[in-house]
Formats: sequence, structure tokens, C-alpha cells
Amino acid sequence: MIDKINALNVEFSSGVGVPTHIAPKGTLYINKTAATSAERLYINTNNSASWESVGSGGGGGGSPFTGDSGSGGVEGLVPAPAAYDC
Repeated sequence: MIDKINALNVEFSSGVGVPTHIAPKGTLYINKTAATSAERLYINTNNSASWESVGSGGGGGGSPFTGDSGSGGVEGLVPAPAAYDC
């Protein structure tokens, strides 16, 4: 069974194992039983049943988001909330 949720026009789905279902391009899928982080998150790449692993060791060379088209800077990133002493 695949659980689905749509937020901000991005569809999220989750299930057991590697995704093989048809979904809109850009859909994110979480494998609930992944053994490694490379098997945990996938993105649909073609409005059909083609999925690519995202993140650590991902098939498409997934890399950390830097916020500025890949130059390694921090432009466009949202600052972390201020820490408060309570």
C-alpha cells in the first residue's frame, strides 16, 4: 500500500520497498523499510514509473542543497532561528 499526501503542489508518497508505481514528475517517495539512507528517499523523474534515489549515495549524484545554483555559497538559505536562554 502506498500512502500519499500533497502539500504545496509537491506530492509525497511512502511505502515498503523501492518505488515502482506511476506518479507525477517531482513526487517524493519515502521507503519505510530502507536499510540505508541511499535507499530511503526517491524522486520521480518522468511522470511515469522512473524513480531516482536522492541523498547519501543516491544514484544521480545527489548533493546537499546550497541555495545558490551549486556554487557552494549560502545565498538564498533561510537562517536558523535564534537561540534563546530560558
